[in-house]
Amino acid sequence: MKVLYLANPLRTGTGGDRRSFEVLKRIGKYGVEPIIVVDDFIWKTMKRDGSAKLLKHKIYSVKRPNVMYERYFRSASRAALDYFSIFETANVIADIAKKERVELIVSEHEKTDFLLEAYFAAKKLSLPWTCVFQLPLFPPYASTKWRPVGFQRRLYMFALYSRFYALAARALKSTVPLAVSASIELDTKHYLGGWKSRMLVLHPGVGVDNEKMRKIKPSKEKPDAFFFSRLAPEKGIYDLPEIVMEMAKKKPDLKFSVAGRFGSAAFQNRYESLVTQRGVGGFLDYKGFLKEAELYSLVKAAKVLVYPSSHDAFPLVVLETLACGTPVVAYEIPAITLNFPAGLVKTVPVGNCKLMASEALKIIGDEDLRSELSKQALSFASQHVWEKVAEAERQAYDKVPHAQTA
Repeated sequence: MKVLYLANPLRTGTGGDRRSFEVLKRIGKYGVEPIIVVDDFIWKTMKRDGSAKLLKHKIYSVKRPNVMYERYFRSASRAALDYFSIFETANVIADIAKKERVELIVSEHEKTDFLLEAYFAAKKLSLPWTCVFQLPLFPPYASTKWRPVGFQRRLYMFALYSRFYALAARALKSTVPLAVSASIELDTKHYLGGWKSRMLVLHPGVGVDNEKMRKIKPSKEKPDAFFFSRLAPEKGIYDLPEIVMEMAKKKPDLKFSVAGRFGSAAFQNRYESLVTQRGVGGFLDYKGFLKEAELYSLVKAAKVLVYPSSHDAFPLVVLETLACGTPVVAYEIPAITLNFPAGLVKTVPVGNCKLMASEALKIIGDEDLRSELSKQALSFASQHVWEKVAEAERQAYDKVPHAQTA
């Protein structure tokens, strides 16, 4: 079965990029011949980080033209206006699909441009298509506590994007969208207001390389608590200083390590300001962006992962931490409660920093509890391997409609 994929398959990218890489690396074992289409800047990154060598498939690099941006909107938001190139790029993808005689087109990400390009290319050739949702379809004009959008900015963004989200909702009615987590359909309905497309949830939707994790030795450095992720407001970085402050009140010798790359200088400045305000700089050790071996070595050495994220689907951070045998405390969001057995990940209400600090300290101070949670964590993680993820996605392709209806 020849399948054309629109993807960002990067070993060192976001959780979604990494999932895409791991699935495409293995999907050939299950009767699929992948044809991969990537942006030119992603292709350059793939060559730098070694992803290109490890993906032994045919890969096409394309450049989105940004025609409307280049001609008329030089002063406007480039990210928003990238969408004006969707139809032209869809034609390029359709030409590749026709040349390669593919039987299915798959967008490996829920990004609106990828989704619509896959849809229009498939429609042009009367091919089936689908999209793998790794996060909810979250419109940039939506405002949340962790990513507020002012009224005027919201109107501006709505004017730019609303047409494309209406097209996306229409496109998804013509297929069976796939999702890596049951929480995605709930959140997408919330953000899009009554969206009515049924999703097929993949089981498992996300995996981990347990064998690689087993080979990594715990660090000689022994942090009490650890946090790692993409460092952005929705991942809870502004709650961390308050959580650490509450923990330090009861544990004056607290050692709390943080790793990851800040999403912007503004995020970092705000985080550092809160660290200063809470007076917790002496307890927090920011490690920066770490390579895999060093990162997981520290995760294995830590007594608990504190993960105050309020926006996730199936957090790879949590799964990888469990594969290291390290207990986790997280906010009680659908991405946690629907994907992990009750009690395996300790949960507290969103925003309750004091209770999160208390739960983390319980684990730090109770060796027997840590040992029991560690056993449960390793058992759960052993069921989530990338081979099973790739196989589940391949089996889902058989449930995609074979004709366009929208």
